[in-house]
Amino acid sequence: MNKKIAWFVVLLAFLGILLTFYLTWLHYNPPAPDEEILGCLTGSGCSAVTTSEYSYFLGIPVAVLGLVTYIIIFLLSILFLFLKSEEKRKEQVSMIILLLSFIGTLFQAYLTYLSATIIRAYCSLCITSEVFITLIFVLSCILNKEKLKMIWERYVE
Repeated sequence: MNKKIAWFVVLLAFLGILLTFYLTWLHYNPPAPDEEILGCLTGSGCSAVTTSEYSYFLGIPVAVLGLVTYIIIFLLSILFLFLKSEEKRKEQVSMIILLLSFIGTLFQAYLTYLSATIIRAYCSLCITSEVFITLIFVLSCILNKEKLKMIWERYVE
């Protein structure tokens, strides 16, 4: 994993932690219906999205799931930066980050689908989180391109 890209993943994960911490706080402290949410675009449906029945997955608030995911990615990225380049664990850590960010990207896409089709409201903060996790996934793909190429050649071709 290129160090510059790894540091960018650390930054994105840290921003994701801050954002999902705030979304978790909003989940447990919903604003009044006419109260604006800091960071939400005027007219967006942050309250509708963060308090909907779809704001839970298996009984856990999705904001908490996002927070835990970003914390794990952040810690793994820091670990990655301190492992020696020849260590096998470095490759494993990199692939775990790739897997977590892939799952996070798919889950965020599902939540955006629910937001658009069922809730019929958009949360600009939630979309920002989707951008963060998607960027982490894309960067992880770039950093793991040799491993991904090998997997592709082995199982697809």
